[in-house]
Amino acid sequence: MKTKHKKSRNKSKLPKSKVLIRNYEETPQKYRSKMDPLDLEEHKHEFLHHGHVSKFQFKTDFENMQDTPCIKQGVIKCDLLAEASRILENVNEKFGCGDQYIEQTYGTRINAEEASSLLVKYLEDTGSEGMMTISWSKDLSCSGQMSWRGPCLRYNKPEARKYSMWIKNSEDNVYLREHGIHCLANHEIATHFYRSLNDGLQPWFSNRQRFGLSGLNSQTLAETEEGLASINTVLQAKNKYLFSQALTYYTACKATEMTFHELFDHLGQYLMDKELRWKYVMRVKRCLQDPGGVGGNGKDQCYFTGAVDILRNIDNTDFHLLYSGKISREEIPRIKRMARLDFIKLPAFLQNQETYRKQLRHMAILNGLIEHRPIKTSSKLVNRRKFDRLQQIKIPQPLSSCSQSVNELDINLNSSRETHCGSHCTPVEQMAACHVTKRNPKCVKKDGCSVKKKQPQTVESTSMSESDSHSIVRMIYVSRDEACNDDEKVTPTQAFCSWWSSRSPSPVAGSVATDDRVKPAASVSPVPYSPHRWLLRKRNRSSPNVLIKKNEATYARTQFTHNL
Repeated sequence: MKTKHKKSRNKSKLPKSKVLIRNYEETPQKYRSKMDPLDLEEHKHEFLHHGHVSKFQFKTDFENMQDTPCIKQGVIKCDLLAEASRILENVNEKFGCGDQYIEQTYGTRINAEEASSLLVKYLEDTGSEGMMTISWSKDLSCSGQMSWRGPCLRYNKPEARKYSMWIKNSEDNVYLREHGIHCLANHEIATHFYRSLNDGLQPWFSNRQRFGLSGLNSQTLAETEEGLASINTVLQAKNKYLFSQALTYYTACKATEMTFHELFDHLGQYLMDKELRWKYVMRVKRCLQDPGGVGGNGKDQCYFTGAVDILRNIDNTDFHLLYSGKISREEIPRIKRMARLDFIKLPAFLQNQETYRKQLRHMAILNGLIEHRPIKTSSKLVNRRKFDRLQQIKIPQPLSSCSQSVNELDINLNSSRETHCGSHCTPVEQMAACHVTKRNPKCVKKDGCSVKKKQPQTVESTSMSESDSHSIVRMIYVSRDEACNDDEKVTPTQAFCSWWSSRSPSPVAGSVATDDRVKPAASVSPVPYSPHRWLLRKRNRSSPNVLIKKNEATYARTQFTHNL
């Protein structure tokens, strides 16, 4: 007898979020770096309330910590001190102080629950839900960080890595705000997480040295990594000043000549918030044997140094290749031919590289890192602008031989049809007759309509001023399929052709193409020789002397030109 299995019931009809959120009072030791001090909140409270600076404790001994790459590479540099100072002064001049800049750029403060809901929505919109855990802690030394746990790199198992995004739940976190949490997501998720995820798809993941790439703890990689993340932090912010990065660089430079107390008071001209000022000074002085003395560590200068390096090399950087893995900007040519770009994950703001470069140029100009250069326009656009400019030039009045302007000629076409040609003339014949009567009047007869005969008059050439140097040449090419005998009536076309041939000094005789409808004895006056003969050849390849069309209507073409 068959047994029936019970169907599993869904405990919840609503879909659950795939993002796991955790809260910690203290950060676990396995997620702490060697440079993260212990009991950080106690040190801050002791300084702000009692003014005492005590030695910081770490999870390793102080002697062992001096051998870490971060300490060895933490030499303070002051090459970009002028650029950092200029950014700080510009922010003070525009916003009054750094606190107002933070308020206007990142919005009002929010709590951890509101920020978590915004982060979950960010992960769902980017298709990254279920790939990481969001963890909140109160004793982080930074605003946020991205970390992963998994097999060692030499095992080459990138799919086994588990990512965690750590965020500091404290008032000195400038990104714990309405718009700031989105900027922090662009820093940690859209930069650090995506580049680390894409790095697992590349052939150099398990052995970087084999491909000639720098180590993961190298200074050049740190500058590119943090510089790109700093740029993406303010990319979609309301104000795109690199204020936090410039202040970090400036603080490290001033630490070489100031103590903890002096540096804390000196930064008061840029920041009023004491907790935030203490955080900047602590990150520079934490690795000293005597934190209250002169000196510091320049590890955090890579944020500003890397951002300046990228913003000054926008056109020379392929950002899709830069997102292919954990590589520095100088290593892009090395991995260009072996990088796998088919399945890499890119943020939404980098789908179009040209738009991304345009935003970076605006950011670089705003921060005074590059000079403003006009955008190069194509030759087609320049020619189009010249053509539009010429169209705006008013056409001057013609010479004395042309008593009426071109506009008057066009307007009088309608009236000339009724007075000169009658209702039996074709429109093109009427136009030709109008032209003959205006320029060189002759006897034109069409169905009883006649005009007084006049002989061609020669017009004396007169000198023209520069303002009248613009001349108009009105060229009318007329042809007719049916040839007429001398005994038949003179059409406007024949009158015009005879008039033109009388003006030509040396007309060129040529055979006229015939048609079944044309009489053998018919003769048509050839078109005289003129500089515009090439137009006739281009129009009619069979006969260069006349324009012949196989329809029964008469064709006319008018062209206006003016010499500049």
